[in-house]
Amino acid sequence: MDQEIAISMRAGGGNARDVLQSMCDSGVQRVQLDALHEDFAELSNSGWRDLASTLRRLGLRASGIGFLGPPSRWEEQP
Repeated sequence: MDQEIAISMRAGGGNARDVLQSMCDSGVQRVQLDALHEDFAELSNSGWRDLASTLRRLGLRASGIGFLGPPSRWEEQP
């Protein structure tokens, strides 16, 4: 069984569609989606379907979803 490395969306900048296209152009096949990316902030059901079809069209497979953020994002504000 071949093992493939997944690349995080955080490796690229810009909107989600451009980042995914850039990864595809670079030969990446697995991508770790960034749940904190601004394009994913409030996806509707059709938005999730669009993301799935974009991944399929580009030949990418989601390996998981990353929720990592800077500590300041998780700290309570007084």
